[in-house]
Amino acid sequence: MRLLRPHPALLFLLAMGAGLMLGVFGPVAIPVDPIIMVLLGLLFLEVRLGGGRELLRSRRAVVVVLGLNFLILPAVALGVTALIVPDDDLVRLGLLIYLLFPCTDWFLGFTRVAGGSTALGAALIPVSLVLQLLLYPVWISALSGRSLPGVVEALWPALLEGLLVPAGVAVVLRVLIGLLGGRAVLERVQGIAGGCVPWAIAALILGLFSSGLGEAALEPATLGRVLAGVVMFFAVSLALSELVRRWAGLAEDEVTLVVFTTTARNAPLMLAVTALALGENAVITAVIVLGMLLEFPHLTALTWWMRRRRRGARRPRAATPLTTAA
Repeated sequence: MRLLRPHPALLFLLAMGAGLMLGVFGPVAIPVDPIIMVLLGLLFLEVRLGGGRELLRSRRAVVVVLGLNFLILPAVALGVTALIVPDDDLVRLGLLIYLLFPCTDWFLGFTRVAGGSTALGAALIPVSLVLQLLLYPVWISALSGRSLPGVVEALWPALLEGLLVPAGVAVVLRVLIGLLGGRAVLERVQGIAGGCVPWAIAALILGLFSSGLGEAALEPATLGRVLAGVVMFFAVSLALSELVRRWAGLAEDEVTLVVFTTTARNAPLMLAVTALALGENAVITAVIVLGMLLEFPHLTALTWWMRRRRRGARRPRAATPLTTAA
């Protein structure tokens, strides 16, 4: 079974390489719209709903997560991209689309392994998802210089058509599976859907790169700038999480959640939404994929570090020897 579940980063690299080879030897028209619909359907099927009580119980952590993800880190992303890629509109747009939107799926698995609050993380997912979909046209307007009404008029028909169908199918499936099989079966199906997401992303990457448009995105200078921008963003995000740990007085499992939700980005959804809204652009796709390729090892290293820190915090300190007066 391990052969059927390669590491997502390896899968994306193979898809990118295969797509580029197809593009070099003769552009191949692979239809990406059905792939986007499948990817979005899997993402909506996997999303865990509910948890309102958890949000009320952990209000301080909720304010910290939303404040960092939707106020402070967007400012960091704008500063990083202005510094790293000031003169390339497509690369800058791709990097910003990758950096601006927090993850709504795989961060929860890393949070669980590191001992973070998965209950609060799951409760935050629908809130974060709705905010991202509402803010997407706002950010596209700000980044492109077009008026917001014009952007909404241009984007929303494609987004609504592309989002409503897979979301509707996912909702119907969730209801039917829950009624017929119960919660346990639904959770197993959601787990299978989560396992299929990397394959759907790989198929989307293959389709976009096989058009022969992706070579420019993999030039050494572009690679270096994108990777430098992602590293800078991750470093600032981790530093901010540490400041929050000292200032906000959060529980350790809440701090762990903050670390992962401010690091992991919502690249799968942004790949699909951007392809729907802005058309097929392999340069933007390549930049988002490059961010993902760096994100996985970074999240893995963070998991090891957070687990080590938790073990250190639980380890009893050695008693200080008493001294007696002479």
